[in-house]
Amino acid sequence: VKTPHARTLFDGVKDNYAIEMPEGEGERFFEIDLTGVKPVFSKVVVHGYQIDDMQMQLRMNGALSAPAAKVETGAFSKTFLLAEPTCPDGLRLEFGQRKLELYEIEVF
Repeated sequence: VKTPHARTLFDGVKDNYAIEMPEGEGERFFEIDLTGVKPVFSKVVVHGYQIDDMQMQLRMNGALSAPAAKVETGAFSKTFLLAEPTCPDGLRLEFGQRKLELYEIEVF
């Protein structure tokens, strides 16, 4: 994973290049530790290129699970509307094998 500008994933700019993952096989994911900030949210929006096959999981008490969510896919974004507000220990984004770029991650 190339992360030359990973700090820009949370700067509020939705078209700012932050992370690139080249095409490849194997486990491909990006995980954020939220234990230091403990946000409560019910919506996650990820902006990027070729992220339509991305899956989201939440880490709670060490275990990963896919939350119940309505999913909306845009040209350069994917939105997860959670069934209820949550305060997870981590947020994990899992990707397919295509080359992709991440621009911004927002939680509401």
